[in-house]
Amino acid sequence: MVENGYVFSYHEYVEIDLHGNELGIHVSGKKHVKKFDVFACCWPGCLSVMYDASAVGLIQIKDIKRNNDTALWLKVIRRADCYLLPEILGKYRRRDGSITPKRLWDRILAHYPLFRVAEEMNPISAIFWVIINMFGNAYKKMKYVKQYEVKGPYRV
Repeated sequence: MVENGYVFSYHEYVEIDLHGNELGIHVSGKKHVKKFDVFACCWPGCLSVMYDASAVGLIQIKDIKRNNDTALWLKVIRRADCYLLPEILGKYRRRDGSITPKRLWDRILAHYPLFRVAEEMNPISAIFWVIINMFGNAYKKMKYVKQYEVKGPYRV
């Protein structure tokens, strides 16, 4: 971040199971993320974000139960663009009991409070951004989430 003069960045990661075994999923993203991009898709994942608080300043968000990380990134992106550090610097553990809904429809609907409450949009605008976000996340999955074969003695 310092070398490139980045104030807000995120990195690539792989997914693991409860026991630390890789699941064969590598998540990357766009190299340069701007305000529209974060409204359309949460590019920086909670695990992978860093920002310079002294440069960005104090950020406060409303508690919306889910997607608080995205609510925060929507505030930060107004003050600084976000850049991908193209290195795997973390492992995201998939587990049962996560607050992320399992069903796709429930995950989509969980974005409504993000736009309606956290972003204080009118209902029509909030619905519009939920729909845009649905397509943005599908695009991210198709282009930037890669599956690979895991080799080693610990795979089941």
